[in-house]
Amino acid sequence: MNKKKIMLFSVAALMTISPVVPLAASSLPAQAATNQSKIGTLALPKKSNDYQFRVYTRNGKFTSFKKLTSGKTIKFYGQARYVKGAKKTYFDVGLGSQRIINGKRAISLGKGGYLDSKALGGSLTKGVTTIITLARNTTIMNQNGKQLSYWNGKRATYKKGAKIVINVPYYYAPMTLYNIGNGNYLKGSQLAELNGKGTLTLITNTYVYNREGQRVRSQGKLLNGQTINHEGSTVKATRNSKFVFYPKDGEANESTMTLKTTAIGGQPYFAIGKNKYVKAANVGYTDGHMLFDNGTVTATMTDDTYAYNSSFKQTKKIYRAGQKVQLDGYKIDNSLSDPQLYFHVKGTNYYLYVTDAGEYGDSGTVFGHDFVGFTTRTMLNIDNK
Repeated sequence: MNKKKIMLFSVAALMTISPVVPLAASSLPAQAATNQSKIGTLALPKKSNDYQFRVYTRNGKFTSFKKLTSGKTIKFYGQARYVKGAKKTYFDVGLGSQRIINGKRAISLGKGGYLDSKALGGSLTKGVTTIITLARNTTIMNQNGKQLSYWNGKRATYKKGAKIVINVPYYYAPMTLYNIGNGNYLKGSQLAELNGKGTLTLITNTYVYNREGQRVRSQGKLLNGQTINHEGSTVKATRNSKFVFYPKDGEANESTMTLKTTAIGGQPYFAIGKNKYVKAANVGYTDGHMLFDNGTVTATMTDDTYAYNSSFKQTKKIYRAGQKVQLDGYKIDNSLSDPQLYFHVKGTNYYLYVTDAGEYGDSGTVFGHDFVGFTTRTMLNIDNK
């Protein structure tokens, strides 16, 4: 089988995206908590028949997949719980951010040290600590490629087989949990309705605004991972709809749905109450479905990354970690046994490699969506391009 692989040691730099401040398990802030009763109802989205929902403990630990009746309304008990969730490393690689130095790839070890990626023999990650085993003799260098005499309080030259322990950048994955009985909890982003009204799940901390664009200070700050109610019902999307979702989560020839937005200061907002709105770009899930953006999305580079041309050939153009770029289109390389997806960088002839085309849209992270070398807060809807 002739199968090309794109080999990248990719993981986000901690400095590019600020982590959520750790929060103890608690009831939700005012906007959602005040709407909860001792016994409430939640409705599951109408998924495909074989769909299984993720079930958690009261502290946010995933336990199992559970097949629940699609579209069913069930009870939940007590108030919703907001938990900070588990520590997660970006892109699940367990290595530091990648830097391209004089055309060579290097891995950040933290504390100003970088390791030539060719010296990486293997790595073992436990939690947010990674043990790197060296494949050859090597000297740690700085971000400009200069070899160091000392790094992390020790000599910077290591022999083949030596082990280096690093702390990996991580974030928390906060979520809203609902007790459905027998120690089982469902995450808010999985719910179509909460107490008879549709849901939004936030992917960043956000404030509530009125129609004039002024903050509604009595609402306080809504939190990343928090699930809240929205006003109105979803309707079939048009080609001009900016934010859409797939009600069956990507079945063939599936029509998209949308929730009406209100323009405030030129930006789209979702209504969550009488004269209360949140920025649509700060929402990751609507009625239990991942939200996609029909427009242009912003990518934050998490590693130094080479761009590709329209023929899927790597160029000399480098987008640096921390840089922000606009993505407005895509191409798929169908010459491979696993077709590969690339996003177009707006205003250029360059593309960024994304992932296997068949895997796009499968999952999201607390900050949005994590790909090889970059993250996006919202998902680019490739079916509308």
